[in-house]
Amino acid sequence: FQSKRFESIVLSAVVIQRIYRGYEGRTLYVTTREKEVHRKELEAQNKSATTIQRVYKGRFQSKRFESIVLSAVVIQRIYRGYEGRTLYVTTREKEVHRKELEAQNKSATTIQRVYKGRFQSKRFE
Repeated sequence: FQSKRFESIVLSAVVIQRIYRGYEGRTLYVTTREKEVHRKELEAQNKSATTIQRVYKGRFQSKRFESIVLSAVVIQRIYRGYEGRTLYVTTREKEVHRKELEAQNKSATTIQRVYKGRFQSKRFE
């Protein structure tokens, strides 16, 4: 009688273990599956965030580069205008100076001509 009872207890224990192990297996599978799904969702979110960041940074850099180019164009325009005005002023000053020198040279030539003419006429007298 005790032997049958012992067998019955052992069989009951085996059944309980089998049921528990099945439960643990299913729970582990569900947990592992949930983790895998969650990991894939995180990867998809990360990929989406990376794409958004890449596009935003690209547009931001493009606008920044465009701003730098426009700034360079403005600086060049201002500098070239300054250079043009400076060149004009220096050219104008050189022209005025050249004309003054020509006038002085002409005056000096006239003075020399008159002086030499008088000196020569006094020499012949």
